[in-house]
Amino acid sequence: MGSYGLTSRGTSAGGATEFLGQSDFENYRIGIEFNTAFLKRAERARYHRAEFTQSQAEKSIANLEQSLAAEIRQAVVEVDRQWQRIEATREAVQSPHRAVPRGRRPLRGREDDESGHVNRSA
Repeated sequence: MGSYGLTSRGTSAGGATEFLGQSDFENYRIGIEFNTAFLKRAERARYHRAEFTQSQAEKSIANLEQSLAAEIRQAVVEVDRQWQRIEATREAVQSPHRAVPRGRRPLRGREDDESGHVNRSA
């Protein structure tokens, strides 16, 4: 930035132009103008906000992964339990001697003999 000017003296507008030609009243001005944030506070604040947001996102992803792993483990346990139940039922159905629990009688009109065959009594 720079400027140049002339200054004159006089008691009226017309009289002021009388001394403009003299070099004693010249004005010079030179300077540099720039704008910068010395501390860059806004940029630092945006950077810290971005870091915080990234940290929160990483924690959220880790939490979600942990939750999914727990749900999968629970589902595997449930599938295993149901499979064992199916196998036990299959064995009970395929067994030639189906035991009647203690304290219960076989259905009326049916009695199993020692070979596992049903004898129907009429």
